[in-house]
Amino acid sequence: MDNNDDDDEENLERDKNKSSMIFEELSEADFIDNLEGFDRNSEYQIRPTLADKFKSLSVKELIHTVLHEELGGKVYSMDKSEEWTKTIVTNVKDSVKGLGFKRYKIIVQTILGQNKGSGVKIGARCLWDADTDNFASDSFLNDTMFCCVTVFGIYCY
Repeated sequence: MDNNDDDDEENLERDKNKSSMIFEELSEADFIDNLEGFDRNSEYQIRPTLADKFKSLSVKELIHTVLHEELGGKVYSMDKSEEWTKTIVTNVKDSVKGLGFKRYKIIVQTILGQNKGSGVKIGARCLWDADTDNFASDSFLNDTMFCCVTVFGIYCY
């Protein structure tokens, strides 16, 4: 029985030494050096700073520019509408990402249709945080077609 107790004490002492060695191997200076490339603020930031918030006016201007560049002077074609829609979505999304909204998920909704003089209503429902999430929208209209683009900026916590 004494032999078994001695083994337990040796094992306990050996385990204690192993665990303390793990923690002692990394000195305080090494630990701080490892943190040099680590942005402490962004990892624990619950809300975006004012500079990082989704700016609807800037996004609306981008949407307006892309719509007029892509659709200006064109006549509606059902065959090309899918291609135009994909191009608009890609260009708007890339432009908005270029604004550098940190930790925002960018969602682009684009509706393109033939203008025959009848009205159309477009809507969207979202569950979001009114303090951080936002949207921007703009539309294009000519004699043959209409296009509505909405960009949602959803902050990822």
